[in-house]
Amino acid sequence: MCDNCCDQYNIFPAMIIGGGPGDYEIESPVQSCKWAEYRVIQIANSAGGPAQVTVSGDSTPPTLPYSGTLKTLTDMVFFRGETYSILAGDSVQGAQVWQRITHSQRRFFARIDSTGNGATYITVQFRVRVLDHIPAPIEAVPHKDLGQQINIAREKRINDRLKLAGIPERYH
Repeated sequence: MCDNCCDQYNIFPAMIIGGGPGDYEIESPVQSCKWAEYRVIQIANSAGGPAQVTVSGDSTPPTLPYSGTLKTLTDMVFFRGETYSILAGDSVQGAQVWQRITHSQRRFFARIDSTGNGATYITVQFRVRVLDHIPAPIEAVPHKDLGQQINIAREKRINDRLKLAGIPERYH
């Protein structure tokens, strides 16, 4: 996404999630935004053993086997997200690319698969797109049994549209 459009986004401080093997999720700081994005800044792994980390802004990541029976991903069976492999006692830089969160509740998901008794931590940052406009209130629709009120509302909508079209009032 756009890295030079900082005035169109609210960028939040980095957050750290993680620990032992398992699934993790956190919500974007704002759910009522135009859209939310995340970026992985860094992943740190303790000296317990190697770890594989899979992150997504769409859904809970699957367990991706890095040995044994491998999973085949194609254009028909795929996963939206990023995956990282980290050696024991090491850390890696994240992709530093803003990825759109497509989950309906604006959640970020992570899956940590590690060996040994170590912990793995993910540093993630969020930004949300600022609303460009505030939508008008929704016009209430009267109950269908109130025919006269429906006709009055219809007449008002027609007159409003005719005014917007520039048609003089004497022709309404």
